[in-house]
Amino acid sequence: MHDASPSTLLNYVYDFRVFFNWLLSEQIIELKPIKDISFSDLENLKKKDVENFIRFLKLQQNMQNSSVNRKISALKSLFKYLTSLSENEDGECYFYRNVMAKIEIHKDKETLNARAKRMRSKIFHNNDDQEFLNYVKYEHEKSLTKHQLFYFLRDKDRDVAILSLFLGSGIRVSELADLRMEDINLKERLIDVIRKGNKEDSVWITPIALNDIEKYMEIRDNKYAPGKELKNVFLSKYKHTAQPLSVRAIQDIVEKYTKAYGKKRFWCKDFIYSKEVYRFLMESILMQPFRIVDE
Repeated sequence: MHDASPSTLLNYVYDFRVFFNWLLSEQIIELKPIKDISFSDLENLKKKDVENFIRFLKLQQNMQNSSVNRKISALKSLFKYLTSLSENEDGECYFYRNVMAKIEIHKDKETLNARAKRMRSKIFHNNDDQEFLNYVKYEHEKSLTKHQLFYFLRDKDRDVAILSLFLGSGIRVSELADLRMEDINLKERLIDVIRKGNKEDSVWITPIALNDIEKYMEIRDNKYAPGKELKNVFLSKYKHTAQPLSVRAIQDIVEKYTKAYGKKRFWCKDFIYSKEVYRFLMESILMQPFRIVDE
C-alpha cells in the first residue's frame, strides 16, 4: 500500500472514512470520533459486518459492482497491512485477526469485445483509433532519419496489420503472437484463437483490420520468405531467416508507435503528455496491463 501513488492513497483514505462512518452509524463499534477507533475495534469485526457494509453500498448507495470492489480492495489492503506487514514497538503486528481475508471480491464477467471497447474508450474517442492508424500509415515516416525510414518501410505493412488487428478485434498480445495462417478466415472475417484454459474461440474483426491484414498477407511470403513449414502469421527476418514474432517483439512494436503518436498528439499547451496517458494507449491496444519501466 505504501508504494501506491498519492492519488490512489487519497482514494484509500476516502474509502476508509466511508467504512468507518458506516461502522459508527450502525453502532457496530462504540460511537466515537474516527481518530479514536482502536485496533481492537477492527480486530473484532465479524464477516457479517463487512457483508452488511457491501449490501449498504449496493442497495443504499446504488454503487456499481466495480465501485464496491474498489472500496473492498482498499480495505483489504489496510487490513493486510495492519495484520501482517506492520510492526509495533514490540516487533508485532498491530493485530492478527483479518476479517477482510474472508471476503471475496466478485468481479463482473466481461466479454473480450466489451473489454476492448472499455479500454479503448479511455483514450480513443470517436475516430481516434483510425487517426492513430493513419498516423502510422502516413505521418510517422516524416519524422524519421534515412536509416530509420529504411527499417520502417521494410516492416510497415506488417506493423500496420498488427496494430489494426489489435484495435479491430480485441485479442491479446499472446493470442496474436500465436496466430497461424490457418487461423484467419478472410471470407468470414473471423480469426480462431486459443483462450486461457486452452479454450478455442472465434473473434470477429473489423473491415478496416481485414483490409490491413489482407495487404500484409499479400507481401508476407515474398518479403519474409518463411518457407512452407513456418505458419505463424507475423514474422521478422534475422540474418536472412524468417522467424515468428515473439510477444516481447510485438509489445516493442506497439510501444514504438504509441509513444511516437502520444508525443505528437499530447505535447501541447492544453494537455501535458504523461506516462499515464501512454500506459492507456498501450493497454487499449495490447488488451492487457502494461508496466512502464523508467529509462
